[in-house]
Amino acid sequence: MNRKIVNLFLIIASIFFTANTFIWAQNDVVKIKSYNSYDKIHAGSEFKLAVNVNVSEGRHINSDKPHEGFLIPTKLTIEQNKNFTLKKIIYPKAEDIRLDISDKPLSVWTGNVYFGGVIEAAKTLAPGKYKVTVNVEYQSCNNKTCLPPNNAKETIEVEVSAGTEAVANANQDVFRNIDFGDSKPQPAQAEVGNPASTGSSSLQQMLEHSGLLLSLILVFIGGLALNL
Repeated sequence: MNRKIVNLFLIIASIFFTANTFIWAQNDVVKIKSYNSYDKIHAGSEFKLAVNVNVSEGRHINSDKPHEGFLIPTKLTIEQNKNFTLKKIIYPKAEDIRLDISDKPLSVWTGNVYFGGVIEAAKTLAPGKYKVTVNVEYQSCNNKTCLPPNNAKETIEVEVSAGTEAVANANQDVFRNIDFGDSKPQPAQAEVGNPASTGSSSLQQMLEHSGLLLSLILVFIGGLALNL
């Protein structure tokens, strides 16, 4: 009886050890490191996000658009947050490779790649430091088998400054690895005046700085135009 209990204990311990080894290996397949494009941001502005994704040697992850419908695409997200919204995602060009697990070439990423994103900060944010959790969902495979879907997370800190405080670019050596195309988010600038009143203000300033004779001529021409 005691021998059966010992054997049962050994079986359970073996299963537990194997499961933990599998989980550890799964989590070690992909590592990420995230970067902000500015040292600080303004409320209501946009900033760029760079995510360095490192896939362990001998493995790959599916691209965002795998050729086979049964394969799970890789996806960049940020955890739901009322303060920040992921407006745009930029994925690198994938490579097509042939493996034993598929008759057709697969669209994958291997080694070290960079994902990009454009994040918009809420206009209501008060100055201070905020957390943004970056999440990369993926499925990794080697030449013969695929592991279950998994994800890699990292939390970055974003500092929101007062609207009049200047901000500076950051991590530009990292962002050179990502083609953002036409997306060029800039820090929000302090509000200056009311755009709707620009025309009337310009006319008023011109009349104020003009002499009496020139002002009368302008009024006369304006009256003729109205009559016509």
